[in-house]
Amino acid sequence: YKQVTSDMSISIAVMHDVEPTRHAAPAPAVDQSKGVADAPGWSRLVVRYADGRMMKGFSRNFTPSKGQIDVWPVPDGPPASRITIPLTHLKAAFFVHDLDGLPMQVASSPYETDLRAGRRIVVTFIDGEVLSGTTLNYAPGGVGFFMVPADDKTNNLKVFVMSGAIRHVQFP
Repeated sequence: YKQVTSDMSISIAVMHDVEPTRHAAPAPAVDQSKGVADAPGWSRLVVRYADGRMMKGFSRNFTPSKGQIDVWPVPDGPPASRITIPLTHLKAAFFVHDLDGLPMQVASSPYETDLRAGRRIVVTFIDGEVLSGTTLNYAPGGVGFFMVPADDKTNNLKVFVMSGAIRHVQFP
């Protein structure tokens, strides 16, 4: 057992006997980029740093007003495996279908079949990358904003764009 004390109370936690599980069949291997992210509340995530670095992992409960994003190597991983990144270090956070990307597909024309809500936007980043999509919350001078890509055949579900990484914004 393990005894935990605090100023006002004492509680005791009892660990269950783990011996029976030693003889159980091993758990099946899990593809980290596929089914595990289907855990409720978790999203596959690719973060792109302003300096060009990239990190892949999983995130949950992302709230831009906190000024940071937490990235785990696997959903429900131990707290020590979490990496907390200040948003000011990032170019964008890409919430994706697959961490390995999707096979090359013929891209449709932006907005050709677009029924998404929001204002059309074209973002040119400082590094020259251009993203087209729609946004519901763009505000000049804000920390950043979410946008949904114009082409629904891309790997990106949505993108949180950091305002400090933008060279130019257009509203076609």
